[in-house]
Amino acid sequence: MIHFGQISSEEFLAEYWQKKPLLIKHAIPNFISPLSPDELAGLSCEEEFESRVVKGSTQRNDWTLESGPFKDDYFEKKLNYLIGYTKEVDTSVSEKSILDFHLAHRSNPEFLFEPKENTNKLIWKYLAASNLLYDIDEIE
Repeated sequence: MIHFGQISSEEFLAEYWQKKPLLIKHAIPNFISPLSPDELAGLSCEEEFESRVVKGSTQRNDWTLESGPFKDDYFEKKLNYLIGYTKEVDTSVSEKSILDFHLAHRSNPEFLFEPKENTNKLIWKYLAASNLLYDIDEIE
């Protein structure tokens, strides 16, 4: 069963369904994704699958939609390494999105990232959750 939070299922269908984005945290309790983030990123580059990325801010109510397939060199280099098509490690790190950052981490066995004060908070959380903060003074 899906939990819609503060709105009814009728309001969701009338106001949001295929009209505008709505973030519903924990809508499906105890959901475990059948795909890893790496597999999902790979599928987003395939033409057989419909893929979209919604970017924005709930605070500013500022949203953009990007539609796939996502054919960018950054994804291709990272995924080709993960899939085993190439042995060459791409050490570039992108902070453009958490998915880009995750791919940089997963595709570089010697990944090292020094966050700065202006590093996105999601990336700080990712670093903390992945045990990648080497100096405890870095954590707020």
